[in-house]
Amino acid sequence: MTKGLTRKAKRRWFALFWWASALLFLAFLAFPVVWMLSTSLKPTTEIFQMPPTWIPEQATTAAYETLYEKGHFLRYLGNSLLIALATTGISVLVASMAGYAFARVTFVGRKAVLFGILAAQMVPGVLFLLPIFALIKELGLLNTHQGLILANVAFALPFSIWMMYGFYRHIPRDIEEAAWVDGCGVLRTFFKVVMPMARPGLVSCAIFSFLTAWDEFVFALALTTSDELKTLPVGLFSFIGQFGIEWNYLMAGAVLVTLPAMAFFLLFQKHVLSGFAAGAVKG
Repeated sequence: MTKGLTRKAKRRWFALFWWASALLFLAFLAFPVVWMLSTSLKPTTEIFQMPPTWIPEQATTAAYETLYEKGHFLRYLGNSLLIALATTGISVLVASMAGYAFARVTFVGRKAVLFGILAAQMVPGVLFLLPIFALIKELGLLNTHQGLILANVAFALPFSIWMMYGFYRHIPRDIEEAAWVDGCGVLRTFFKVVMPMARPGLVSCAIFSFLTAWDEFVFALALTTSDELKTLPVGLFSFIGQFGIEWNYLMAGAVLVTLPAMAFFLLFQKHVLSGFAAGAVKG
């Protein structure tokens, strides 16, 4: 009896510890978001008030209104959407074909190339800033949407290829062979049979590529100089001045930038997690 109670008590303590740890971790993750939203609703005089307040005493949407009217927010939003969507389309198209080739075609050096692609993802992107800047300049794409799209595709492709490679390895070859027996060619089999079965992988690849391009800041800042081509992250940077930071405008813009990314992730969370899991396979 005593042994049973002890075991039951251990389970309760473990459950209590688990939930306390989970809540603590959740609070740690939620703190920046809550503080960002709170600051965006505060007037300038309340932002530096001591002690600070979690809930604005004089909540106002003035920062959002000013951002909309004078901050060129819609222009920056359009640029970010154009670059992110174009990056997503190109990355999904190339990764879907490259991943299938790596999964189905055996050739000398296949594993070396695969791990070389993965190694490229491990290198911090800022180390490629100078050579990519020089390359984009030589191509005549400096200060253009096309240059930014190419730079973003270069960083979204490696992991996207690995995700699609993992998905294709989970699709039995027998299904493709059956389609060939029925008279389907290679291309028709790929688009009519394989692609529908790899739909979760395609969605995961699309979301990953979109978020990569949506949040990108360093290359968007370095490869564009015109205000007409600024993306949302670079546009928010303009609120950081030499003599101070306009925190309420900066936080209001950060909230608006975060909402599309959060919406995409919440809508396709299941596909993203399954895509990451399936992409983590041994080559």
